Amino acid sequence: MAAREPTKMEGKGFFEETRERLDARDPQTIGILVALLVGLVTLILVFIFSRKRKFGRGILICGSCDAGKTTLLGQLLKGKPLETYTSMKENSGVLLLDGKKPVNIVDIPGHERIRDQILNKYSGSARGIIYVVDSAAVSKQIRNDEKFIKVLLFH
Repeated sequence: MAAREPTKMEGKGFFEETRERLDARDPQTIGILVALLVGLVTLILVFIFSRKRKFGRGILICGSCDAGKTTLLGQLLKGKPLETYTSMKENSGVLLLDGKKPVNIVDIPGHERIRDQILNKYSGSARGIIYVVDSAAVSKQIRNDEKFIKVLLFH
């Protein structure tokens, strides 16, 4: 059995070998290093941008007109349904949970002309959304609900 002759890269450390391959302009080594660099920069950017986005302590209650959003808000805050009316401005309150930080709950009006500006005002501080649908009127409101859900998803 013949003894194998050592190649010129054997016996060297990883960094020395990589350095020699870069000096020799090895395309495979250059490609791997570029991919590693791009991956590292991407991870750093994702980390930086994810730290800047702080979720608020708010929950938005959304839905079409007369869906029961204000009733749900009253039930959550007071433990009983409140007398409601068609909201022309947002209703809000603070929900106190046992041993947890307080949560701001905002009832967004269902009327198309005013809900977008109020949604813009509160969406930055929202951690979640509750979408209320009136099951008795779902067939009448399906188009309106579809449009509003699209607005919420792409907001």
